Amino acid sequence: MKWDEVQFESLYAMPSRNGVYKSQEFRGNGFKMVNMGELFAYDFIGSQEMRRIQLKDSEYQANHLEPDLLILVS
Repeated sequence: MKWDEVQFESLYAMPSRNGVYKSQEFRGNGFKMVNMGELFAYDFIGSQEMRRIQLKDSEYQANHLEPDLLILVS
């Protein structure tokens, strides 16, 4: 059987991008923020204790994680 070759990124549901950066004044409460530490420490992200960050509704909509989302780290 022969498989078609495609660019890996063409399989993404959304383009690659960096996350949200906020200064210290926006940290400490709000939404859980997945950091590199969590990505390397756990097979799955769920109820782990994580740092929190305040986000505007538009920032949340653009950056929240959907259930069963696959995160690729390079």
